[in-house]
Amino acid sequence: MPPKVNTLVTKQQIWETLSKVNVNQNTEKVGKFTYLSWTWAIDTLMCHYPNSSWDFLEDLDHSSTKEVRVELTIEGNKYSMWLAVMNYQNKAIPNPVATDVANARMRCLTKAIAVAGLGFYIYQGEDLPKQSEENDKQITGVKPAISQDASPKPTETDRTSQLDISKALIPFGKMKGKTYGEAVTTPDQLNKAIKYWDIHWKSHKEKEKALIHLGNLKKFRDNLYVTGVA
Repeated sequence: MPPKVNTLVTKQQIWETLSKVNVNQNTEKVGKFTYLSWTWAIDTLMCHYPNSSWDFLEDLDHSSTKEVRVELTIEGNKYSMWLAVMNYQNKAIPNPVATDVANARMRCLTKAIAVAGLGFYIYQGEDLPKQSEENDKQITGVKPAISQDASPKPTETDRTSQLDISKALIPFGKMKGKTYGEAVTTPDQLNKAIKYWDIHWKSHKEKEKALIHLGNLKKFRDNLYVTGVA
C-alpha cells in the first residue's frame, strides 16, 4: 500500500504565493494611511485559494467602543485577526453603528489576508513586494510597476478619482454618464447601492465594470465619512 501523501498547503507556501502579488493598483490613500481594497483582496485570495473561508467571531465591547474579530482559513491553515472599529483617522469610534461595525469587519478580514501575505508589504511601509519583476508577471499577470521617476503623470481623470470620487462618471447602466454626486444624493441610497452590488457584482454580465462601480461607491461613501457628511 503506497504511503499517504500529505497534500496540505503550508503557511509558508501560502505566504510565498500571496506576498509576491503587487497590490499597488488596488490601494487608496486616505490621509496618511494606505488602504487595500477589500473586494479586490478577497477576489485575489479566492483566485489563488478558492476553498478559503472566514468566520466573524463575537464582537468585544470596550466601554463605548467595539472590537471586531475574524478567523480566516486558507487550505486548512487558520489566521486570527482583530481590529477596533475605527474612523479613517484610525481612532476608535464611540458607540459605533451597524455600518461602522460592518466596515471594520471587512477591514479586519483584509488585514487577516495581509497576514497570510497579500499586501503585507504595505503594513511594512514598503513600495513594492520583495520579488523579481519576472515573478511579478507570473503572479499578477500584469507588467511590473515602473519606477516612480518613470511613472506617467496622472491624468485629469486620475486626479478627480483621487480627490473627489463624486465627480467620477458612472461606468455603465441606466446612470451611465452621470457623476456619482449627481446619481447618489443620500447616505441611505448609497448604502443600499453598496449592499446590492456587494451581492450581485460577480454575476453581472459586465463583471469588471460592476466591480469598479462597487469600488467607486465605497470610495464615495468613505469620502463622505472622512468629510463628516455621513
